[in-house]
Amino acid sequence: MLYTLLTLLLILLLVSFMLRQNFVQNYIAQKVTSSLSKKTGTRVTLKTLEIDLVKGIQATDVQLNDTLGRRILKIGELKAQPEWFELLAGKLRFRSANLDTVDLRMIIRKGQDDYSFIQFINKLSGTDTTSSSSGGKPFKLTFRRIGLLHVHFVLHDENVVDTLEPHTINFNDLNIRNGNIKIRNFNLTGGTLHFVISNLSAEERSGFVIKKLQTDMTIDPRHFSFKNTLAETNHSRIQVSYEMQGPSWATYSYYDDSVKMSAKFGSSVLDMSDLGYFSSVMFTMPNTLRIVGGTVEGPLRDLHSTGLDFEYGEETHFIGNVSFTGLPDFYNSDIHAAIKKLTVSYPDIKSFGIPGDSTTHLVLPDAIRKFKPMELSGRFDGKYGDFITSLQIH
Repeated sequence: MLYTLLTLLLILLLVSFMLRQNFVQNYIAQKVTSSLSKKTGTRVTLKTLEIDLVKGIQATDVQLNDTLGRRILKIGELKAQPEWFELLAGKLRFRSANLDTVDLRMIIRKGQDDYSFIQFINKLSGTDTTSSSSGGKPFKLTFRRIGLLHVHFVLHDENVVDTLEPHTINFNDLNIRNGNIKIRNFNLTGGTLHFVISNLSAEERSGFVIKKLQTDMTIDPRHFSFKNTLAETNHSRIQVSYEMQGPSWATYSYYDDSVKMSAKFGSSVLDMSDLGYFSSVMFTMPNTLRIVGGTVEGPLRDLHSTGLDFEYGEETHFIGNVSFTGLPDFYNSDIHAAIKKLTVSYPDIKSFGIPGDSTTHLVLPDAIRKFKPMELSGRFDGKYGDFITSLQIH
């Protein structure tokens, strides 16, 4: 027994000594980068690589470029702690990884129909049907914890040319910076990715800020799922379980029409001006809604909410169903509302901001000041400036 333990200790010491030698580390770096480059049809490089049984793996200036030298991913510094015995058994399992200064660019090049980074993942995981390396057991990669600092993320489709109003998010040309992310239970199996974000903060080029995000996330080529999500944005705090579905990754370049959304809201506080980053007219409506619950489904151009329950001001309370057809063009959208219950008061109506060139409010006759809060039910059908209402006062 003692002899066996001494033998194992000697082997570990020998391996540790060998891994510290520059020629061994250079050889491993060359084999890893050339193998990844060959398997994925990209160019993988790194500046330095250090491997230590105690400190783990450390690498600097890790780069992934396409065949024309265009950047897909760059990591300034990477530190990872493998599960060494699992790694020796051929399983990619890590206790932790920390990445600093990350630049990820998900771009669909002209004439292509998928993001370069997704093509890389598909070939790496063996789910790319155009690759001769597909088949066999699915690729698996797991991390207990991941930390990312100073993240820059670009999502762009070169086949789509469009212009949006300033300060609105362009889903064909996302540009996110100052990202800091903490992840646990990261699991990539084949083409499906699952992980838990314990904290995320970032800022989109439009000015939309995520101060804090926590979610249980699943991604596959046709599906995004954000379960048990808590999001704190510029002026809002949202609790929601949210999903997006589309036939392929390329569908997300036509977000307004082709991506089906589903959201189930919990207790939340929504400042409607935050929605201006998705439809600019909402910037002129800085109304704070206290959401009790409700669901929203459909693509953006045909959005339906059911069981919507929210409060505003001191006495306003809405329960009902609302649908919009035509967003993000708010003024020309068809709006249909089935109002189960609407309690309103003069001060709340007077303070509610409505769409316009700047924040404006309804002009109400002074005679209704004396009215007590009213409870209404009925319907609203039409557009913002051309509609029919049928209301009952209870």
